[in-house]
Amino acid sequence: MKNISTLITILFFGLTATVFAQNTQLQFLDEYIIECGLNFNNTEIGGLSNIDYNANNSTFYFISDNRKRPRFHTATITINNSKIDTVQFQKNIYLNTKNVFLKHQKLDPESIRYIEDTNEFIISSEGNINQGINPSIIKVDSIGNMVSHFTLPDYFNANGKQHPENNGVFEGVSISFDKKGYWVSNEYPLINDPEHYTRITYYDDAAQKATKQFTYKLDSTKNFGITEILEYQPNQFLILERSYTKQEGNTIKIFDVNANKATNTLAIETLTEDDFTPAINNSEFNFNSVKGLKMDNVEGMCFGPLLPNGHQTLLLVSDSNFRCTQKTQIILMEILPM
Repeated sequence: MKNISTLITILFFGLTATVFAQNTQLQFLDEYIIECGLNFNNTEIGGLSNIDYNANNSTFYFISDNRKRPRFHTATITINNSKIDTVQFQKNIYLNTKNVFLKHQKLDPESIRYIEDTNEFIISSEGNINQGINPSIIKVDSIGNMVSHFTLPDYFNANGKQHPENNGVFEGVSISFDKKGYWVSNEYPLINDPEHYTRITYYDDAAQKATKQFTYKLDSTKNFGITEILEYQPNQFLILERSYTKQEGNTIKIFDVNANKATNTLAIETLTEDDFTPAINNSEFNFNSVKGLKMDNVEGMCFGPLLPNGHQTLLLVSDSNFRCTQKTQIILMEILPM
């Protein structure tokens, strides 16, 4: 068990408010493996790139990064005695790609968040930079029809001199703490930005476009990238990073990050290290510290239900890439006040 110094004060899930002390710990509770090749209603469960939770009806949402049939799934997760007892899938919801905007996209869904006020979902897609297909941020309804899409800064488009790295674009999405917009993280730096510095951009819901941004320095010990983010207080985040090497497999870390003093870099097309002040990493939780646990390709993270002791849960999910040599892994964590 490692310390992670968070400043989580209040997290709202429906009508439930949970108050934490200024210093907390993350504690590993359980690992649950979804069997390889699991078929639900003639659809394979796999490629799960994010998880989200709706406390009003105790439903979880999983986005699948299947490009041929982009979709998300609804499920229930039963937790007993601080262990995951069962995971039961309920619906497969396919994204309607016949929309005029989506006809010109090649969706590679990476993150999903449930929007409580409208019963809609915000979804990020990496597109395909190598093929000149832009990433996208879209809003869909409960049956998968597109409601709207967000205007991107030019440097996120595929064909400019400054552009994202292929397969390293919009991996993480968080609904903002005030619920007025969405934070979207790039997995890796833009092609001409300094090494290890990636961008996290705020998209205003009313304006349907980006209005601010900060820069975040990735862990530089290996080839780390951001796979998911959660804003738990204004400008304060839990950030999930992943690295993979053949020798060591996956290394997964969660960082507590403060962006209050970070420079707004939205108007800067190409960064230099003299241009900006990045967000501050306060502390980290490294899953290598959990004995006997082998983490797979973890890409998703969400706050989950409360435990009987009133403590908040945090759940993570791994993307198996539809391969039986990898795991579809759900990790259950507890946030412990110190």
